[in-house]
Amino acid sequence: MSGIVIGGIVRNREWCVKRWLDSLYDSYKYYRDNSNNPLSATVVIVEDHSTDFTILEITDYDRIQDGVAGTVLPAVYKESGPYVSSRGYSFEHLAYLRNILYQEFVANDADYLFSVDSDILVAEDCLLKLIETGKEIVAAPVRNSANENVLNFLLRNDHYFYRTYTRNIDTLARIMPDYPRKMPTLFEVGLTGACILISKAAHTLLPDRPYGADDTAHVAEDVGFADACYTAGVKQWIRSDIKTIHLYDQNTELVPVHIKA
Repeated sequence: MSGIVIGGIVRNREWCVKRWLDSLYDSYKYYRDNSNNPLSATVVIVEDHSTDFTILEITDYDRIQDGVAGTVLPAVYKESGPYVSSRGYSFEHLAYLRNILYQEFVANDADYLFSVDSDILVAEDCLLKLIETGKEIVAAPVRNSANENVLNFLLRNDHYFYRTYTRNIDTLARIMPDYPRKMPTLFEVGLTGACILISKAAHTLLPDRPYGADDTAHVAEDVGFADACYTAGVKQWIRSDIKTIHLYDQNTELVPVHIKA
């Protein structure tokens, strides 16, 4: 049976980590029940030295074995190691943690990595829709900002798109004039992350630690990965008809505007 690694990075998420795990489990279960290509699943949680009760919440969570014994394995806990950014929360540190998760995917010899940030809830059909695109790398849309409909991707006009990095939806609106009323179901992007499916086919063309090149990670944690993909000729895509909920804080939940429309 083929396999998939499902997981993400967790730090101080006691208030939402069980909802996150529920959404991952539900999406995997939906895929398992509606696909003719069975995948065994391994849950990998990169736990980044939480100072609240996140670890207890994860340890207490037993649903990943409910009804799928022998298919979904207990979570693998990996500490982030000796590296701690002098600036605390930083894009460089997030890139470092993403590499830890990616290396677990490589070591597991799985067909896919389904990496979802721990403040993102996915619809139950998310995993199925991502896999059925057949793309080497494909992500679901995530709304990043509470004040604007800024999504989790950038369109690349040239190799150095991040030099003029801007959190502005105008670029998307110019290319897709009817946004948010209309958006292609599947389209190519230059950078994405947060809720992403990476295939083994993509990995064979990428370095073992594709996130966080020294000259790019300071811009955003996924820029190094985007550049690695660009260099290898691996395309990244967005499937826009998937609902996600960004748990922006304990009182705010964000859904992309075009999903509501």
